[in-house]
Amino acid sequence: MIIYKGKMRKKRLFMFRSLALFAIGLTVVALNSCSGAKAKAQEEALNCDVLFEYQAVENDSISLMVGNTIRLHTDKASLGNFYPLMISVRSPENLDKPTSTEFIGDETSLRVFLLKKFPLFKSIGVVIGESALKKPKFSEKDAISPVKSLVAKIPDARLLMFREKGGDIISSESLR
Repeated sequence: MIIYKGKMRKKRLFMFRSLALFAIGLTVVALNSCSGAKAKAQEEALNCDVLFEYQAVENDSISLMVGNTIRLHTDKASLGNFYPLMISVRSPENLDKPTSTEFIGDETSLRVFLLKKFPLFKSIGVVIGESALKKPKFSEKDAISPVKSLVAKIPDARLLMFREKGGDIISSESLR
């Protein structure tokens, strides 16, 4: 009888260890897949020709363009409020240096503006910032709508939506 109890304990210990190792393995796989999705989203954002980034910016009607990113304030996400768009192009080396502001009245003007800056642009991203999501009047659907319309008029263009949290791109979704 004593031998039997000893074997049962060994079996239980073996099963416990196996389950513990299995649980640890699942955790590692889950963490790797999450970090892999984040890394993939960040890479996709880097590969976009143009990024429209929505952030909560108080009392600012001018959008800033730094590199290939146009930073829009959340008011531009209100339905029918995207145009007119005023874009101030800034140098990454000196963001505070004032520049002239481009007035863009409609979608055609925006397409011409972007083609001037990026002659072969095909990949367009929309970054939804964490601060934008906190604004009560912000709507993702309304924010993406003008960019979707722009992309529809560009042959073979690709549209991606990114989510940002704490300054990092954390996820991506293909919209076209």
